[in-house]
Amino acid sequence: MEKKGKYSYIQVPHPWTAEERRKIIEESLAVPVRGPEVRYWEDVVVGEELPTLIKGPITMSDEVAFMMGTNAGRFEANEVAWRTFQKIPGYSMYHPESNADEFIEMVHVLNDAGRTTGLPGAYDFGAQRYSWVMQSVTHWIGDEGWLKKTSALYRKFLYLGDVARISGKVTKKYIDEDGEYCVDIESHCINQRNEDAVPANSTVVLPSREKGIWPLDRRVSKK
Repeated sequence: MEKKGKYSYIQVPHPWTAEERRKIIEESLAVPVRGPEVRYWEDVVVGEELPTLIKGPITMSDEVAFMMGTNAGRFEANEVAWRTFQKIPGYSMYHPESNADEFIEMVHVLNDAGRTTGLPGAYDFGAQRYSWVMQSVTHWIGDEGWLKKTSALYRKFLYLGDVARISGKVTKKYIDEDGEYCVDIESHCINQRNEDAVPANSTVVLPSREKGIWPLDRRVSKK
């Protein structure tokens, strides 16, 4: 059971002003995407910082879109839903706004549902915020790079109205045992409360200008 008052410092939604929201959206839309511009391993410098990726303010639509796009959540209707609830007890929750059972994923959409878990409101998916870290990295490496491996720790929830800034920094560059030209990246996902929601580490493979090696040649069929 959560300790009483543990989340009392969190206000959901965060009280952004209209001007603050406007600036956040402008900043988000200005984030560069590398795309077809090749980033070569030789040009990378240890200590180099990735452009900061901005997500938020997080909306109910964001959560629904993530669930529908990734199958992270399950939504069914009418008798199909009732059969699922009968088959899988605990997959539903009663909600007073409909005076009926709803899928448990509503904790990610409705603040009242989120509060039934002891949290201050509706909250994100761990995989959702982790996907933002990977998006930050793949934006930086461009279309010819490859995300070879990645790992993360799910440390904090993000709530409706929160804003996350995903930063990254190059910590190492080397040629690995597979003969690939690798770069290690340390990432952080910082919300407006200065909490790191998902610290992560990634290894990417980049093309070598000097050796003429391209990561996708090993992985994507040219047929």
